[in-house]
Amino acid sequence: MISASGGACQESLTEEEYYNLPHKFQNVISIRNWVDFYDALMVQFYFSIRPQDMKRIKPQMFSVQEGDWDIVIFRIKDKTGLEKKTENYRNGATEVVSEILKRKGNVEYLVFPDVDRSTQQSGVDVKLNALLKHAIDEVCPEYRGDVDWTMVKQLRDI
Repeated sequence: MISASGGACQESLTEEEYYNLPHKFQNVISIRNWVDFYDALMVQFYFSIRPQDMKRIKPQMFSVQEGDWDIVIFRIKDKTGLEKKTENYRNGATEVVSEILKRKGNVEYLVFPDVDRSTQQSGVDVKLNALLKHAIDEVCPEYRGDVDWTMVKQLRDI
């Protein structure tokens, strides 16, 4: 993912630099899509978030706490409509989330902000699954199991 993005996913990009990354909407395997995939993976890594919520996550849901502690507050509404507040459960989240928020600027959605979400089946899940499968094919070509984004937290074992 890092090499597929040309290292862009780990760079401190501005919003303008992010939007100027090579990207064609029809081509899932583009540099900007790899950066979005990295961002989604980091959110999954640092927070206890259901994979199916990835398409709903907005930058405003994150609050980086300044100070000596590595704390990022994440707020999302649960099934009942009540706001659920959670903190990162791994160290390093403040730096990573700050970089993600910097490059995304004022977008409405954090991951694949250019994808239409007006339909029940948005393209966010499709892109996440396609990029995940491509990454696994590149890194573990001998792996023949079926894989999708909902399994991402269990993939550390393959």
